[in-house]
Amino acid sequence: MVSRGVQPNELMRSDLWWNGPGFLRVTNDMSDPRAEDNEDDLSEEDCVVVGIVTASANGNYQYELIMACSSFRRLQRRFAYVCRFIYNCRAKGLGKKKRSGAIGVMDWRDAVYCMVRIVQRVVYYEKISNIQRGERVEGKLRNFNPFFDEQERLLRVGGRIKYSDSPRDQKQPMIIPERHHFTEIVIEALHQEELHVGLNGLMAKIRRQFWPVNAKRTINRLVRRCVKCFRANPRDVQQFMGDLPSVRVTITQPFSRMGEDYAGPFFIKQGRSKAPCKAYVCVFVCICTKAIHLELVTSLTTEGFLQALLRFVGRRGNVSDIYSDNGTNFIGAKRELQELFQLLKSQILQEKIAGFCQPRGINWHLVPPKAPHQGGLWEAGVKAMKTHLHRTLKEAYLTYEEMNTLLIKSRPY
Repeated sequence: MVSRGVQPNELMRSDLWWNGPGFLRVTNDMSDPRAEDNEDDLSEEDCVVVGIVTASANGNYQYELIMACSSFRRLQRRFAYVCRFIYNCRAKGLGKKKRSGAIGVMDWRDAVYCMVRIVQRVVYYEKISNIQRGERVEGKLRNFNPFFDEQERLLRVGGRIKYSDSPRDQKQPMIIPERHHFTEIVIEALHQEELHVGLNGLMAKIRRQFWPVNAKRTINRLVRRCVKCFRANPRDVQQFMGDLPSVRVTITQPFSRMGEDYAGPFFIKQGRSKAPCKAYVCVFVCICTKAIHLELVTSLTTEGFLQALLRFVGRRGNVSDIYSDNGTNFIGAKRELQELFQLLKSQILQEKIAGFCQPRGINWHLVPPKAPHQGGLWEAGVKAMKTHLHRTLKEAYLTYEEMNTLLIKSRPY
């Protein structure tokens, strides 16, 4: 009051000046911070809320401090100074050496124990009382085989590694409640300190000291809330696929409407020459049944393509519609596709195809320029054919007859 400027006549009548703040005269009874009404019918999440309200009403200022702080390390530092002060006050009567200097490991550990003890006393007061009376624990903690550590006054997870030489917190972690502010700030702090590690890594780190109830669900919720993790792993927007064209869903004879594409180059032996020669596979895919027909072509010429088309028509019968890629789809592609691009865009090929299709009543359809995704049906057929050939041939060079036999043998229907 003096530092803010008060007149002497106001000080004479000020109750705050003569008697001090009112909270100093309030009794601090924290023996039982439970709710008084319907406490047996509350869930674990409801007990957390009731504990907050009851603790505030009973003057549990340590619990209010935990609930008000948003940083676990800053909260730990505050409790570390308080724990050091309490230790130094008791050390004089016990003949121990006082702690001084920077905050040490023991101070940090005592601060964590003190915070967990306060949270457990509010949330798990009834369960701790049941354990101390030797009664059975019900609820979510029943599967953890919990026990009360009388030395540190903490509720810990039981297990079968009690006699292990591992640290106490690692073999018997401290239980912290689900959907609680303290649990969330602990997970967020460790998540940032471990360089935004994922679910399994963060869970392994937390369980070296704490055991959150339903840890996986809580960690998933907090990791999804992390802005940096969200930006580092953006979700791709899935484009809604349009309806299939009528030629794909209309019943017709096999290969009556089909798509065509080239695959290769492959290398075959021809004659007595030791040098391998290029060969290509012309893939014909039925648009309705997805049946595949393969024809071996030795060159990317107009005559070679028309001969393959004639063999296909002679074996499978006449077709009504043929769909294929546009030549401009291969612009800027790899060197192996430049020859195919030159073939598809040549005026001679288009004229000869028109002369071939006109007397037979065949309609030739080209997908729009630079839209190879509209030919996904025959692109998938090329992928299936290449998968089998690469696994079978590896680096072997076959003759024309052997390669043609292999293609006929490997036709999937």
